Amino acid sequence: MKKGLKESHEDEQAYHEAQIQGLHARYEQFQRRLDHIYLDKLDGKITEEFWRERHDAWRKEQEEVRAAIQRHERANRSYYEEGVGILELAQQAYSLYVGASPQTKRDIVRSLLSNCILNDTTLCPTYRKPFQLLRDALQTKKTGERGDLNPRPPGPQPGALTAELRPP
Repeated sequence: MKKGLKESHEDEQAYHEAQIQGLHARYEQFQRRLDHIYLDKLDGKITEEFWRERHDAWRKEQEEVRAAIQRHERANRSYYEEGVGILELAQQAYSLYVGASPQTKRDIVRSLLSNCILNDTTLCPTYRKPFQLLRDALQTKKTGERGDLNPRPPGPQPGALTAELRPP
């Protein structure tokens, strides 16, 4: 799982790097525009009012680009660390759950599950996204690389006869 997470992080990192490079180019483009428009103002080619309008608009866009760069940099740093944290939590979940207070157990279950359905006497949990990925990976490991090529929902399958549905 950690190997897969690391590979995924490398892809994510490449994406963020490309986005950041594009944003830096855009930032520089606005800076060149600001420099040129200032020279046009000094040379009397444009009015003070037009300069102020364009200057303020381009500065605002430049600040938005800078904020986007910072968001990408923060997201890039936390991706792998959060993934490893989730894996470590998953490995310790059982021992944490067994020794926990009822309130803590409730919090752990709420963190793991988004919904549960009672299908006859079988409880069918719906895991939250990062934990669903872990469950799917473990299921793949148990069933082999191919897994079930025709997945079916839990419960009676269409066309399957059960004891209650068989004709007398």
